[in-house]
Amino acid sequence: MAEKDKSSVSKMLAYPLIIIVGHVFKFLSFWMIYQAIIQTTLQEPLKLLTLGSNSYDAIPHPANRADSQAVIAQINQTALRQIRKNLEQVIHQPIHSFFHPASYTEQYCPFCQAIKIGSTIANKEVFFHKMVSGIYYQ
Repeated sequence: MAEKDKSSVSKMLAYPLIIIVGHVFKFLSFWMIYQAIIQTTLQEPLKLLTLGSNSYDAIPHPANRADSQAVIAQINQTALRQIRKNLEQVIHQPIHSFFHPASYTEQYCPFCQAIKIGSTIANKEVFFHKMVSGIYYQ
């Protein structure tokens, strides 16, 4: 009878240990899935959008989107061809160095300042000449 009690006691100790280990692994797997989802959908959405498909490519004219700090967040292929750069050279860089007049520094550029304070520039027609590799672009 003593051996029967010993085996039942060892079974009683083994089952809760297996259950606890199983719950720990289950928690860790849910935590890793949660972290993966949060990382890719909340903390890096713009990075994924800019590296993925670019809806701006359908626009035949140069187009870009800058964030509130006047940093390029998205740009189309027409604009890249115009400045003769690739996406990796331009994305997450200040917009001023590529598309704003060289006669202004970034801190005095009216366009960069308007972007940074979130205002609009209304009723102003702008025509830029940008020289890239000895060729003037409009």
